[in-house]
Amino acid sequence: FSLSIIEKIQKILDKKRALLTNALGEAFLENVCCDNRDYNVYSYFAQNVIAGGSESLAYALVTSIAVALVAFGVYTLNGLMQEKETDAFLGRGTFLFVFGQVGLVIGWSMDIAIVSGADSAQLGTEIFMREMSLFFTFGTMGWIGGAIYSLALSNTGYINVLFLQGVAALNAIIAVLFSYTLFTIEQNSAATIMPMFIGVSIGQIVNLVWQVLIGRKMMES
Repeated sequence: FSLSIIEKIQKILDKKRALLTNALGEAFLENVCCDNRDYNVYSYFAQNVIAGGSESLAYALVTSIAVALVAFGVYTLNGLMQEKETDAFLGRGTFLFVFGQVGLVIGWSMDIAIVSGADSAQLGTEIFMREMSLFFTFGTMGWIGGAIYSLALSNTGYINVLFLQGVAALNAIIAVLFSYTLFTIEQNSAATIMPMFIGVSIGQIVNLVWQVLIGRKMMES
C-alpha cells in the first residue's frame, strides 16, 4: 500500500536542515527536523507539495501508475491461484489489498489538486487533510489485505513460508499503527505521526523484497 507515504515525507525532509549538529556543524545520525514547532502538520506538507510544482505533479502521476501495476500483479496472481484451487481467504485478501490501492491512487491525485489551487493556502491545507483521511482509511484496509494475502500464500507454500508469515505479521502491525495514529494524531505535533511513518518505512523495505520474490516466482511459473 501507501508505502509511498514515507517517500512523500522523506522528499520534504531531505530539503530541510537538521536541528541537532556537532561543533563542526555536522548533523547527528539520530536527529530531528524541522524548526516548525507550532506549524500545522497538514499546512506544512500541503505547502511543500505546492513548492514542488511540476515535480509534485509528475511524482503523483508516476506513483499512481506504479501502485496500479502492483495491484494488477496481486490481482493476476490471485486469478492464477484460484484456477488451481478455490481459496476464499486469498480472495478476501486480494479484494482488500486492491481496494486499498484504489484509495491510494485517489489520495495521490489530491496532490494535483493542491498544486492546481496553489493560490489558496487554506484550500491546500483542506485538500491535504482529505488526502490523509484517504491514507488512514484505505491504508488500513490495504495493510490488512496485504496481511491476509501473504498469510494465504504461506498456506500454499508459494515461496518461503516463514518469510510470508513474517510479512503478514508486519502488515497487520502496520495496519494497527494506522488505526492508532488516526485516533491520536495532533495537528501541531509531528511526533504523533512518527510511529506510523516508522512502521511504513520498515514495511516499504520488506514489501519490496516480497514483490521481487513473488514476481520472480510468477515469471518462473
